[in-house]
Amino acid sequence: MLTGVLDEQTQGAANAMQPVFNIQADESTNVLVITAPPTEMRVIREVIDKLDIRRAQVLVEAIIAEVSSDLGAELGVRWQTNTPRSGEFIGTAFTEAAEMGTGLNLGFYRATDLRALLRVISDDTRSNVLSTPSLVTMDNEQAEIVVADNVPFITGEYTTSTSTDSTVNPFRTIRREDVGLTLRVKPQINEGDTIKLDVEQEVSDVVPSPEGASDLTTRKRSIKTSVLVEDGQLIVLGGLIDDDVSEIQSKVPLLGDVPLLGILFRFTRTETHKRNLMVFLRPRILRNAGTANIASYQKYNNVRAMQMELQKRGIPLIRSESPPLLLRLEDYLGGGRNSR
Repeated sequence: MLTGVLDEQTQGAANAMQPVFNIQADESTNVLVITAPPTEMRVIREVIDKLDIRRAQVLVEAIIAEVSSDLGAELGVRWQTNTPRSGEFIGTAFTEAAEMGTGLNLGFYRATDLRALLRVISDDTRSNVLSTPSLVTMDNEQAEIVVADNVPFITGEYTTSTSTDSTVNPFRTIRREDVGLTLRVKPQINEGDTIKLDVEQEVSDVVPSPEGASDLTTRKRSIKTSVLVEDGQLIVLGGLIDDDVSEIQSKVPLLGDVPLLGILFRFTRTETHKRNLMVFLRPRILRNAGTANIASYQKYNNVRAMQMELQKRGIPLIRSESPPLLLRLEDYLGGGRNSR
């Protein structure tokens, strides 16, 4: 019995001699409340000082476009022409200038003017620029942009009737889905300013339904991949998504339908249309407020430059009216009124 009492007293004295060490976190205020002896507190403070730093952000600029195989080949030629012999070009997207391969292709190029590239694609009639989104997100955090219509799809139809007056009550259930453009990007900054990009991109639209279909028909083109790029490097994702073959027949009325002889009065032409989905991505690391401000100024000035171009052209049929023009950013921040 005495042995047990002595053991309990010894254990209690030992616990009383142990230093008090406690850490509590308050997420709402982002505060740590720490109770510890001075020696441990110094070590904890050093660790916190190393961890409590400004996290870098990543600006991801994108151009999402559908281009014909001819334009894709021309872009490939330009890529190869502008690529230095030191081996800056990597991948398979443009190694064959004649035609882009099927499936997912990758290409890299450094120091490309994204605005100039957008102008080339936009001005070409063989392309269709679907979207030009820009996303800013924290390092290792996923960002998402959705530009879509919320389209209803019928999932079931029921009818109920009452026994008294034979009234039929139709009942229909629907499910809504986003149909449009979705881009998800998760950047991760690695050593040497290399960036790992987890990319999920989807383009969907409503297409004419085949005869006899009871609901809407959608077409979806998607890319999901992970790539490693350098800060400021342009990456190109692409692949064949559409290969339409159409046959057009022209004939002389009546004579073209005559068996055998009608061949002389008929003309048949086969047309093949190939289109590629191309996603141009360029990540840029924003480590501090200065680089973030520079990126914001560039975006603002690009929009203003486009508006100034439209002002020079004017509005057709309404020559007296000019398109709107943003203030210069310096005037806007300074509260000025001059927009020229």
